[in-house]
Amino acid sequence: MAPDGSDERPLAGIRVFELSIAIAGPTCGRYLAHFGADVIKVESRHNPDPVRVIGSAWVPFDDPSIGDARPDTSPVINEFSAGKRSLGLDLKHPRGKEAAQRLLATCDVFLTNYSGPAVRELGLDYDAVRAVRPDIVYVAMHAFGAITDAPYYDYVAWGPNQAPLTGLDDITGYPGEPPAAIAAFGYPDYSSGIFAVIGTLAALEHRDDTGEGQLVDVSQFDATVSLLGPFLIDHERNGTTPARTGNRLPWSAPEGVYPCRGDDRWVAISADTDEAWRALAGVAGHPEWVDHARFANVEARIANHDALDEAIASWTVGHTADEVAAWLQAAGVAAGPVMDPPAMLADVHVADRGFWLVGEQARVGPDLVTGLPIRLSATPGGIERAGPSLGEDNAAVLGDVCGYSDEAQAALADAGAVFPMAAPDLRLRRPYLAWAPAAFPHLPWSTGA
Repeated sequence: MAPDGSDERPLAGIRVFELSIAIAGPTCGRYLAHFGADVIKVESRHNPDPVRVIGSAWVPFDDPSIGDARPDTSPVINEFSAGKRSLGLDLKHPRGKEAAQRLLATCDVFLTNYSGPAVRELGLDYDAVRAVRPDIVYVAMHAFGAITDAPYYDYVAWGPNQAPLTGLDDITGYPGEPPAAIAAFGYPDYSSGIFAVIGTLAALEHRDDTGEGQLVDVSQFDATVSLLGPFLIDHERNGTTPARTGNRLPWSAPEGVYPCRGDDRWVAISADTDEAWRALAGVAGHPEWVDHARFANVEARIANHDALDEAIASWTVGHTADEVAAWLQAAGVAAGPVMDPPAMLADVHVADRGFWLVGEQARVGPDLVTGLPIRLSATPGGIERAGPSLGEDNAAVLGDVCGYSDEAQAALADAGAVFPMAAPDLRLRRPYLAWAPAAFPHLPWSTGA
């Protein structure tokens, strides 16, 4: 914020109607909110976002004092909705639809990763939305795109099944073994979210120049297939299919992760040139490796990678991953400890880069939020609040944005068209708040600002 209280973030003044769930659509909305857009996430208590259903492990399912407020405690809400506002609205209720149209009339962007048939059933397809707001930038993140006669248009999908469907999973894992896959991570969700951000900004730029909105059609399937472009072209031209290679690369050796002292501790090492290999051998105290016929050049090292890995592992296992990485980095060799989440929480570089943020959360007060990797020097972005509770911003959105009086808002709630925030006076405390201020003393825990 500027000294006069104005918002100097680059997307200030842009309003987004977000109708999305899980990861892909919310990721796009999170980036837009971080850089100043007023992102209003429209949510239903009848069909809640799956990340709300997760809740928090420390909040009992059967505690009657918490009840419907439990979904508000999910830490994943912070990850995908920090900086947003939440409007609890039943889009299947006639008066809920009326409120949605009032909101749409004030919005610059409509963002959804619902399926095409689902938004059409809700009366929120592109034609219906632009009838309300003709210059809308309509961002459709359907799994298989917005072209209704495309073969897969009405298929159902999630990020974890986009990866195998597109062939991404087929190249993961070790030779001679089934694909390892990346189902636990859902990488296509995140990459699709970034593509949607780019499409949104391009369409807004076009609207600034012409006054015209447009449909931004981000097929999550296409977005994931695009990650494999070089492999597909190589197969088309040469008939080659990428093999599963584990941690190795076909043009570099040594390349992999090596055991270190401690329980399940590893270091990643990549020495892709003869110069790097000589440096590694020197650091390891085995200069004779350089002259060994099996390791004399990159072709020999690739051909004898098993023996190479065995030799390197015999050295790394006697030291910690941090030690090995520091020694190799000092010698100009790419290396780093294989980190786990607790290690990343304590990582000094991550903290120094300003990755961790604190925002106010209605249930727990100041709450830890991850930042974004995009850093603008003049307009860096940021958040003042963590993830909202469902319906937390009903009064502000319905009153200030949509023009409903207090009496009209009460009538909407009585009719079941809106979902009020559950137990608005309930306050909880995340267990990690007992140690987080000490672990992150540079963050503004007292105010959440």
